[in-house]
Amino acid sequence: MKSLLLFLTILFLNSSLFAQKDSTALSLSSSNKFPVPENPVPVSIYPVPVKNGQITIKSGKEISSVRITNIIGQEIFKTNFNNPEKEVNISFDCASKGIYILVITLSDRTRIVKKITSEGTKIN
Repeated sequence: MKSLLLFLTILFLNSSLFAQKDSTALSLSSSNKFPVPENPVPVSIYPVPVKNGQITIKSGKEISSVRITNIIGQEIFKTNFNNPEKEVNISFDCASKGIYILVITLSDRTRIVKKITSEGTKIN
């Protein structure tokens, strides 16, 4: 009985110690469902960190919509532009201090996702 328990204990420890060493190989073939664009669109966002809820976004292509969510996915701000522009100024009042996700949709339906931080709104 002791030898059986010893054998099972060694078997369990052996399997649990080496369970984390498995790896997965990624294939970078041309059959990927989500290919990486060859020429990424340049986007600049400033000021970083966001101050007083004011942010400016410049892009190499026209911006058709902007959405801002907090880190847990709640939508904080969303706007669509009838006349897409390459530079937009956004003011979102509920910008408390924290991390936000910025989703920029371009006129060719390309989406760009960026993480931004906010210092919060300051009342003078």
